[in-house]
Amino acid sequence: MKHALLRFGLAIVTMLPLLAVTPAHSETGFLGLQVQGMERDLALALGLKSSGGVIIRDVAVGEAGACAGFRRGDVIQSFSGQTIKTFDDLIKGVGETKPGQKITVGILRGGKRQELTLGLGERPESWRIRRGAFASYPDLGMTIAALTKKVRKRFSLRWGATGLVITLLDKKKNLAGNLAPGDIIAQVNLRDVWRPSQLNRHFSEARKAGRKAVLLLVEKPSGFSYILLRVPSSGI
Repeated sequence: MKHALLRFGLAIVTMLPLLAVTPAHSETGFLGLQVQGMERDLALALGLKSSGGVIIRDVAVGEAGACAGFRRGDVIQSFSGQTIKTFDDLIKGVGETKPGQKITVGILRGGKRQELTLGLGERPESWRIRRGAFASYPDLGMTIAALTKKVRKRFSLRWGATGLVITLLDKKKNLAGNLAPGDIIAQVNLRDVWRPSQLNRHFSEARKAGRKAVLLLVEKPSGFSYILLRVPSSGI
């Protein structure tokens, strides 16, 4: 079975984000979909006569696929006028796109065929993390890191999650109390963050303004929640 996170990219063996770089293009269009190749048994379980197509496993919030109305369980059967029978067909189709294009995608949803218009975007910066980076806050007993592939695997973080990962936490100094290693700081003061330098900047701005805390949007295994975090005297 093949899978893909359509960042393009797409994921293998069972995953891939839709977005890929090819020799002909500096960057292909970004879909923000995680997909999986169909198998005969899967198609039979759904009552389908053919195993052709690619099924959507997940949709990244706020990205092109979500804006176009894609849902989990949609089966992509055509892409920009081309029939999609296999995972590789979709990879090829996405590889020929570029940001800014509008693509018609044929899907099967609930046994009925539909067409969605997909406006391809560029891969967001929060999805471009390649190099590791971290920051340590001794006052808080906390260390955070950029969400690289290695960090994502280490903490078993879900596909589609973006932000800064709490890697170390001294509970004796953890004044927020309900933070834990593996939690993802998705936003600070209602703004997305994905680099440690961004969190440092929010702390610096808060200190200059005389504010004692910042508001974090934190993703935990149980879901999202807003948490106040004391502004440290410094960060490294």
